[in-house]
Amino acid sequence: MRTHFFSISPLAAAPRVRQQGAALINLLLLLVIIAVVAGGWFGWQFFERISTENQTLREDILALTVSQQSGADLLAKKNAEAAARIEKLEVEQAVRGDTLAALQRGGQRNWLLNEAQALASLAQQRLLLTSDIASAERLLGAADETLARMNDPNMLPARKALAADLEKLRGAKQVDVQGLILQLGALQQQVATLTVPVQVRDADIEEKLPPSSDANWWQQFLYALPVTVRRQEAPLPLPLDAVQASTLRLYLDNALQQAQLSLLQNKPAAFQQAIAQARSALRGWLNTESSEVKHLDASLQQLANTNAEQALPEIGLGLKAIKGLQAEAAQ
Repeated sequence: MRTHFFSISPLAAAPRVRQQGAALINLLLLLVIIAVVAGGWFGWQFFERISTENQTLREDILALTVSQQSGADLLAKKNAEAAARIEKLEVEQAVRGDTLAALQRGGQRNWLLNEAQALASLAQQRLLLTSDIASAERLLGAADETLARMNDPNMLPARKALAADLEKLRGAKQVDVQGLILQLGALQQQVATLTVPVQVRDADIEEKLPPSSDANWWQQFLYALPVTVRRQEAPLPLPLDAVQASTLRLYLDNALQQAQLSLLQNKPAAFQQAIAQARSALRGWLNTESSEVKHLDASLQQLANTNAEQALPEIGLGLKAIKGLQAEAAQ
């Protein structure tokens, strides 16, 4: 068997080696280009991300700067307002200091005078409106104590006038005006429920007959009048109809109200006159044998025997003197 041997010469293998080297170089170059392109792309993406983050950071810094500026402006505004309030407080403090100084110089005296004037005025009103002598006396005493707190000799005339008013109250006859007024109110309620005989008897009414043809002119005139002739053979009181009974109750109630008003106005004569009018109407128009009428008449008799003279003394000298001191202080 014959064996063949082939051999390649170095000159024939060289072009193939060069081709392989060029392909390898091209491959490496392609890889480098791809790497460069990929690196550039990734670099561009990284640059874009960094740019975006930088832009966001710049916007955040700008917003923070604006917020800080707004906060600084608000803080400056609040500081200005606080400074204005402090200035206002300082002004008010200065005014209060001046007021306190004025009070120390003489305002306390005016304040005490006003308090004494209010107490004396209230005492006079209490006496006139409620007839409460005890309360009026306490109020005048409080006014005198207020003047005494000043320890000022100029207050002596006013205190002397108050002492005169107090003596009038203490020397007044201790008539229980409130009790009398309440008693009169109870009598008014009794009058409202008082039983008044109301009757009209046919036998007591004389029917109108037409006058005869030969009647005088005055008989014809009387017949034409809208009147009813009532014959009462029994002694007084006369029987009352419903209107007269209502009128009588109203008259008695008005008399008792007049008596109350006279007590409040310190008019004892008018008080006695009102009680007398009520008793006169009661005795003149109602049967005094009735138990209700007897009780009402006895109560009126008791009131008539009550001496209401000087029940409410006139006071006001102290109030007048205090007002005079206030007028002097105002000058």
